[in-house]
Amino acid sequence: MIRRGMRWRFKGKLPTSFSIVMALCIINFMLRLIAFFAIPRFSPTKPDAVHNYPIQYQGGAIYFVQSRLGKYLDHSLWPTFVLIALLFLIMLVFHRDKIERVY
Repeated sequence: MIRRGMRWRFKGKLPTSFSIVMALCIINFMLRLIAFFAIPRFSPTKPDAVHNYPIQYQGGAIYFVQSRLGKYLDHSLWPTFVLIALLFLIMLVFHRDKIERVY
């Protein structure tokens, strides 16, 4: 007999707050992913007046991006952790009565 494990789900419809925070988390992740794939294709390897923020990839290549994009990439991981913690807070504190176990 294969045991799948225990899961948690909301009874009925998802709470709006949970849906909004989950959407923000997914959007933030997708923006980071798109930026990391686009930087090597579209960013210069030498700084200029607009592209002055260095981003170093693991292979050693350094690309220069706009300072807003560089600061976003440097600091956007923490909001992802905060959003995930907020998801657990919403699920286990605010809507605890709407949670059920599924086996």
